This record gives sequence, structure tokens and C-alpha cells, in this order.
Amino acid sequence: MKRFSILSLALALVLVAGCAFAEEFKYFKAEVPAGWTAQENEQEGATNVIIAKEGVASLTISVAPTGGAALDDIAKELSKALDGTEPQADEKGNRIFTCNNEDTLVIVNANDEKQIWVAMSITGADKAEDDMNALMDSLEWK
Repeated sequence: MKRFSILSLALALVLVAGCAFAEEFKYFKAEVPAGWTAQENEQEGATNVIIAKEGVASLTISVAPTGGAALDDIAKELSKALDGTEPQADEKGNRIFTCNNEDTLVIVNANDEKQIWVAMSITGADKAEDDMNALMDSLEWK
């Protein structure tokens, strides 16, 4: 009986270690994949959340007030600051550009109702595609 209990406990620990954990941030909730870390900070009026698997991939989400600026202007300013490519509109109304020698994809959008803009910077998605897809799918905005 003792052996069964120890084996059950070990199996439970392995299952828990392989699961994502729910994390709540100022503007959204996300299921952070096992082995990834999450950190939130406030800087110059923006809220920045970095969710990463060290040395593999990261998703950085920045949220800040629009200050009345148009989405195109925000995307251009961010692209310029990051030495990125010219922002392009996609079919969902996002503005997309790359930076860091095209290693980083940046998706920018604005919520006019909440008067905020959101920029998601994705690095290494090809190295952790399943985790990144699950993470992106789990985002729930408040």
C-alpha cells in the first residue's frame, strides 16, 4: 500500500510539473506554459509583461494609454524606436512589423473604447511553436 501511495504521489508531481499555470496581470490573464516564467512591471506609463522560456522564446506584451494617437502613428513610432520595418496592416486591423534582423515579430493594436494600445513582441516562436500557440490562445483581456 505504501508503494502505491509513493508512486501515486510521484505521478501527480510529474503531471503538475508538465502543466501550464494561470497567471493574472493588470490587463489580461494567461496560461503560462510549464518551464516558462512571467514578470510584470510598470515603466514610463506602460505596463510590460514578459513571458519567456529562457534562451528559447519570449512573448512581451506592452500596454499603454493611446493619448489620443492613431494606431498607425503608434505603430510607426514603435517601429522607429525598435529600428523595425515599415508597419503593415493585416486583415484583422493589426499593424505588424519585424525588428532585430526579422527575429522579432511585433503586432500592434489599439482599443479605442479603453483608450489603450497593445504591442505583442514575439521572439523564438519557431523554437517553441506549441507552447507559444497555447499561450497566445489563452490570453483573456480584462
